[in-house]
Amino acid sequence: MKIRKSEQGSVLPMFVMGSVVMLLILFFVFDIGKIRMVQSDAYKAADAASLAGASQSDSYEQVNYKQVTKREAVYRTETVYNYDCRYDSNDKKVCVRVPPYSIEVFDHWKYTTLPAQRTVVDNWAEIRKNDALKAADEIFWDNANESSLTESGQQVQTVNPTLTAKDKIQVGTDVSVQNVYFPSFSEGFFHTKDVPKSVLVHKESESQAKPLKW
Repeated sequence: MKIRKSEQGSVLPMFVMGSVVMLLILFFVFDIGKIRMVQSDAYKAADAASLAGASQSDSYEQVNYKQVTKREAVYRTETVYNYDCRYDSNDKKVCVRVPPYSIEVFDHWKYTTLPAQRTVVDNWAEIRKNDALKAADEIFWDNANESSLTESGQQVQTVNPTLTAKDKIQVGTDVSVQNVYFPSFSEGFFHTKDVPKSVLVHKESESQAKPLKW
C-alpha cells in the first residue's frame, strides 16, 4: 500500500517568496534609477557651471615685432662710344666712330625698411575670479532648478566652484538622494533598521578658458 503525500498548498509559499524577491529587486531598481538620474543631472549642472565660469576670462598674448630691411641693387646707364679702325692703302690707320650703345653699370645699394612683422610668441587666458565664481554658482542653480536635483527626496548639499589654475575652474557638488522604496519595504517586511535611507552623490567638472585669436 502506497501513501501519497498531498502537495496542495506548497505552491503558495513559493509564490510568496518569489513575489518578495521580485518586489525587492523592483524597488531596488527604482531607487538605483533615481540615483542614476540625479548623477546625470548633477554632472550636467556642474559642467554648465564650469563652462560659464571659464567664459569669464581675459585674453593675453606676448608679441615680438621684427624689423626687416630689404636691399636692392641700383644700376646706372652708361653710354659706350667705340671706333672702327682700319688701315688704308697707304698703311695709314683710319678710325671711324660707330654709333654708341648703352650698358647697365652697378651704382650702389638701396636699403628699404619694410613694415615690422608681428609674431605671436605665446597667448593665454586668465579667469576673473569673482566674476567666474558668481557666474558658475548662478548657472548651476539655473540648471538644478530645471532638473531632478531640487525634486522631493533630493537635496543639494554643497556647490563649490574653485579656481585650480589661472585659466581653469572646477565646480563640484554633493547631492543627497533619499532611497524611498527599498528601505521602506525592507523595514516593513524584514523589520530591519540598517538599510541606508540616502546616498550622497558627488560630481565635478573642470573647464579651461581659451584665449581669443586676434
